[in-house]
Amino acid sequence: MVRTKKVCCMLLSMLVSIFIFSTMVFAAESDIPDATSQFYVNDFADIINDNVEKEMQDRAVALAEDSDGIQVVVTTVQTIGDADPVEYTTDMYNHYGIGKNNMGVLIMLSVETRDIQIRIGDNMTKYLSDRKCGEIRDEYGIPYFQNDEFEKGLDAMQEATIEYIASKVESADNEVAVNPTQLEDIKSSGTFVKILCVVGIIGCGIIIIVTLRMYFLKRKRKLQEKDKTIQTLKDNLNKQESKNESLQFDNNSLKQSLSAIQEELYNLSERYKRAVIAYPDLDEKVDAIFAKEKEEADRRCAKKVEDSMKNVLKLECTRQNLSYFRNAYEAYRNLSDEQQNYVPLELVRRVKKLYSKSSELQRKYEEEQKILRDKKAAREVQETILATLAISVTRHSLDKLKHVCNAYDRLSEDQKKYVTADIDTIRDMRRKAKRMQDDYEEEERRRHQSSSYYHYGGGSSFSGGSSGGFHSGFGGNSSGHGAGGKF
Repeated sequence: MVRTKKVCCMLLSMLVSIFIFSTMVFAAESDIPDATSQFYVNDFADIINDNVEKEMQDRAVALAEDSDGIQVVVTTVQTIGDADPVEYTTDMYNHYGIGKNNMGVLIMLSVETRDIQIRIGDNMTKYLSDRKCGEIRDEYGIPYFQNDEFEKGLDAMQEATIEYIASKVESADNEVAVNPTQLEDIKSSGTFVKILCVVGIIGCGIIIIVTLRMYFLKRKRKLQEKDKTIQTLKDNLNKQESKNESLQFDNNSLKQSLSAIQEELYNLSERYKRAVIAYPDLDEKVDAIFAKEKEEADRRCAKKVEDSMKNVLKLECTRQNLSYFRNAYEAYRNLSDEQQNYVPLELVRRVKKLYSKSSELQRKYEEEQKILRDKKAAREVQETILATLAISVTRHSLDKLKHVCNAYDRLSEDQKKYVTADIDTIRDMRRKAKRMQDDYEEEERRRHQSSSYYHYGGGSSFSGGSSGGFHSGFGGNSSGHGAGGKF
């Protein structure tokens, strides 16, 4: 009993939902005017003269006859009120039942709301994409509509749409295709089953051939990798054997050299023993000879440094001669303790004093140059700041204000000390210009969103037909494909 009540409640809810949905649909369609007897051009806003309307009518009729039922309908209304343009145009497309087999296009213009919409049937998308609809609208319609030349814009849009569809239909006719009716006949006969069997057998054969080929290729790659590994091992073994032979040869050479050195050392040792026996004071005399030679070498090195230091004493103590004083003093520092003893100490003190004074002069010169560079960099930034303080703050001045702030920030702390202009005011101006730019970009983003293409999903469950004229019983259903927007 409880289960029966639940089922009844569900059925009652479904009936109420269907009734409400039907009421909404019919309420929406009740505001849509019925198509005129011409059907292809419904000028409810009365903005198209009779001659242009006849040309547009003939053009649309010719397309419908040449393309087996593709219909391009143009409709104008004075206003759509508060209705959504996409929904309104989609409902109008469904209400008029445009196009055979849902192969239709509706171009709808609302004069007071200044909105142009293009809606196409679901099956029409293979010839006319949403993007192409937007291009036709922007290229052929908007330039005229913005100047209130509605008649020229609609005529150009309809002509461009029909020419594009005709070219696509002609291209499709030249391609070989299977008619859906023929396909159903093939399916209903045994030929279709035979074709499926043949295709299945061929497919299985191809899969088997591909599988075997892949197996043999994989096996061949493994064998190649194995041969490559064996060859690599052989090459490494040969290299190791060659290396061992080379090491053995080097070892034998070293043994021979060692034997020769040992023999020569033994001979020298025997000669030294005999010399010591013959000359007992030989070691003292040899040491004296070596000491004297070393003393003479030290005196020669010290003499070169001494002469160099005497030469630099003739120079004036300036920063330009710093390198000469430094080189002479460093040459003395590089001498050994024994060699320094042969250089007069008074000469060293005089050179060192000149070196210190010239170093101090060089340091002061570098400090002065740095101050001049800092002042110059600060003066350039200061002039830029003063010039910028006089400009008006707009979003266009943002880049210039950023450039000034960045130039100041790139200065060193020493350079910033010489800038007396008000950089804080520049920073405030930059923040104000940044806010202006952000507001402008936000406004542009909103305007772009309002003028972008509409893509409305979901189709109506109801599709009607027009009364009389060239409609001839065609039925269409649009799920919202197309493009549209304000102008």
